[in-house]
Amino acid sequence: MLLILLAWLYILILSYLYGHALLGFFRYVSQEKSDVHFSIHLLAGLALLATFTSYLSLFISIGLLANLLLLGGAGIILLVDWRALRTSLGTYLQEIRQAPPAFYLFTALVVFIGLMLSAVPDTKYDEGLYYIQTIKWMEQYPAITGLGNLHAKLSFNSAWHTLSALFTFSFLGLSLYDLNGLFLLIISLYALGGLRKILSGKFSFSNFFRLVTLIPLHLLMENVLSPSPDFVIPFLIWTILALFITKLELRRLYQFDVNSLLILLLSVFAVTVKLSAAPILLLPLSLLVLQLVRGGKLMLPWSLLIVLFLTLPWFTRNVISSGYLVYPLYQLDLFAVDWKIPRELVALEVLETRSFAKIRQMRFEEVDKLSLHQWLPYWFSQLQPSEQGAALLNLLIAFCLPLYLYLSYYRGRLSQPVLGYGLLMLTVYGGILFWFFSAPHFRYGISFTLVLSLLCLSQVLLQLSRRYQLDLRFRLAQRTYRILPLLMLFFLVKPAYDAMRYYFKHPGYFLVTPGGLPEYTLQVVEQNELSVYVPEASAQCWDAPLPCAPFFVDGLQLRTESLRGGFRIDRANPDAYSSKRLESMRINGHDYNKLIYKPNAR
Repeated sequence: MLLILLAWLYILILSYLYGHALLGFFRYVSQEKSDVHFSIHLLAGLALLATFTSYLSLFISIGLLANLLLLGGAGIILLVDWRALRTSLGTYLQEIRQAPPAFYLFTALVVFIGLMLSAVPDTKYDEGLYYIQTIKWMEQYPAITGLGNLHAKLSFNSAWHTLSALFTFSFLGLSLYDLNGLFLLIISLYALGGLRKILSGKFSFSNFFRLVTLIPLHLLMENVLSPSPDFVIPFLIWTILALFITKLELRRLYQFDVNSLLILLLSVFAVTVKLSAAPILLLPLSLLVLQLVRGGKLMLPWSLLIVLFLTLPWFTRNVISSGYLVYPLYQLDLFAVDWKIPRELVALEVLETRSFAKIRQMRFEEVDKLSLHQWLPYWFSQLQPSEQGAALLNLLIAFCLPLYLYLSYYRGRLSQPVLGYGLLMLTVYGGILFWFFSAPHFRYGISFTLVLSLLCLSQVLLQLSRRYQLDLRFRLAQRTYRILPLLMLFFLVKPAYDAMRYYFKHPGYFLVTPGGLPEYTLQVVEQNELSVYVPEASAQCWDAPLPCAPFFVDGLQLRTESLRGGFRIDRANPDAYSSKRLESMRINGHDYNKLIYKPNAR
């Protein structure tokens, strides 16, 4: 845990410096001086660091040299803008000094829990399947052409894994996959900032929304243990929505200000972290359209340059690793390169992902043939009781919330234009529809499905606070300060209990260094003058030597005489590919098909 804490301090310093430079640029472009919460400052820095690291990964491995180059950039920022940095940091430190003791206690609890969870060994399936292998390839090589031919999931080009590779410190002999623990601290501080404003009497939709985003924390906490984008995306999207709601409250919907640029930055960053976040792009796109409609064309070139700067290395890595501009959108086939993953294999991966999200224990091609009314009951029956309740609640809210917002505006209860809230709901509903008709696994859509409940709860709390404003401000505020850590700890009890139970079983472990990975055995498969490590008992390679894959793909071969030259597939065999994939996962879908589905049933 001690090494993780030191790594966090290093990441915080870098993120703060790069975030400061980026926010300075945004203020220059928008000609606006706007205060930004410390957490947003750090998120902007992480997004910029991820982009620079992606550029570097095209030419060098992500290790000591990459860290030195980025440290050099941070040093330049420090020297050039020292006075502004000192002023900005002084403002944040003043806020910290004015915070009540309860906030210090809560922050300490979050740090402690984040450290514990980051240090405990993880057994998350996807971490062993491809997270660590993806990071390991970046640590040892620049971007590899056709890497997805070795294992298709290695082409899921996540900026979060690129950033994780920067901070594993493999060049020191370490493997610190602890970035999610730090992200937990950042988003907790942002939510806490909303609570501080509420307790000071600033009752607003955005402040209550920031606070309630901590409620689903217990559903996502298991992802803190690994470099999983599934933990990052929900909170990143909810932060973007909070920034947008703040614009509505300030009546700045039609002004492309610092908040608008932050919404653009974080939205594009979210998509590079995970493609399922794509619907969030509706928000910055809407803001740009409103600017054009009102004749404000000045921000369009700057916005396009920002988007190009953020996405260019991401698109390039996609093409290098898979041959497609956006993997796995094989329909967007623009490049005739020999390392391109065969179209039929990508289509099979998409089919299997989509089908698995609908009905897990059934052959993929059979699921794909089912109509909506056939697969929907089985999909719902597979959900956990809590997930079923959340699905039904959100379905109800999806119909009621737009009507409530409209009536509230009609009766004068909402001070913002219907257009702004309409854009907000359009984005949320677009995200839900995108998730439901692409890959409706509950985990994939939590960013948009749960946000309906959070928005509704925020509005209810806002109305109650306004009605009983005096009581809240003068009778309960000081009491809440005292019991705040206990109230907030409620959402951290289960993960904290699990972590502590592990520590009691292994006393003295992981206090300095994090725990190791699960044990596994490998076999070497040799074909076409290529040797690949293949796990014997599962599909998980964990941190096995490179190259490792769940199975040897038929037709796989090196493009040159070394791994640096990349991979290609001579002749694709979709049937053999699907069979090997299922065998590696130890799934026999045909037998389950007989048990859970009757084709003639209606």
